[in-house]
Amino acid sequence: MPPYGQAIKDNFLLIRENPITGTPLTFNDASTECCLTLPVFAEVSPSNDLFNDQSSPIFFWGAGFSTANLILQKYENGAWIDKETLNVSTWGTAYAYGFFTNMNNEKAIGYNLQWKLVLNDIDLGEGNYRFKSVGTILIGGGTVTKYSFEYCLKTYTAYRADDTIRVDWWMSGNFGDVNDDRLKSDYGDLNWFNQMRLPGAVFGFDTSTTEQTYVKYQNGKQVWLTDSQVEEYQLKMGRYDQELHKFIKVQIMQADEIRITDYSINNPTRHQNKYVRMTGDYSPNWVMGSMTALVEVKMQQAYQNFNHKRS
Repeated sequence: MPPYGQAIKDNFLLIRENPITGTPLTFNDASTECCLTLPVFAEVSPSNDLFNDQSSPIFFWGAGFSTANLILQKYENGAWIDKETLNVSTWGTAYAYGFFTNMNNEKAIGYNLQWKLVLNDIDLGEGNYRFKSVGTILIGGGTVTKYSFEYCLKTYTAYRADDTIRVDWWMSGNFGDVNDDRLKSDYGDLNWFNQMRLPGAVFGFDTSTTEQTYVKYQNGKQVWLTDSQVEEYQLKMGRYDQELHKFIKVQIMQADEIRITDYSINNPTRHQNKYVRMTGDYSPNWVMGSMTALVEVKMQQAYQNFNHKRS
């Protein structure tokens, strides 16, 4: 034994916050007037990806939780009913609890849901849905529940899809937490795919900025060397509440890649799977007394290949 006594060392796991006091994440509820239901569409006989939407919920649970599950709920007879536990590939691709652990020591659980498989399931079909994740607290065994947005599933028609856009995006790395400015969300190298259809939205109204370079000879003649164009677009979105605007601003507009398809019948500049980046501010037009606001965002093409050089 050492002359000054015995030293015992061990490694301990630090729980950053009390999981019991956390407020459940609830974006939408069918019983709440101000909340927005997001449309999702699918075909009975699927043939075109553009007519069959997906959703990829992912929930992160901290070190204070021992396990978590993911459930698809449906709104029936005035109440949310647990319909399916999303731990099998019946409706898409399941990502089990702990398939990814981020730098905050949070374990993820997720699912890539193909709405066409929900639509064609005899026990599910059209209706209002949301995702629920329940985490079990490590000490004491209580639970905390988190919810996603609410979705309204309908069979695709061009009329129903009119005045909507569909946004695909991929997330990696870390960025600000939507619900707590003091924290960061970390997706590591996941490159997590998600998709959302936004109602009352239109994308396009194409314009271009141009740049040209010239060489000037001694006789005064200018001869062009290069010219380039960058396409720019406007994204106009409908009256959304604060939670949805915050989600779009942080989760979508700061994504690694963004891809937009416009379904507006009267849009003169419709686009399919256009890769873009946000270039302007995200500034909803808030008015006192209204719980929703409009917003317009400037964007430009992500792949800029309209360049011409003199041979």
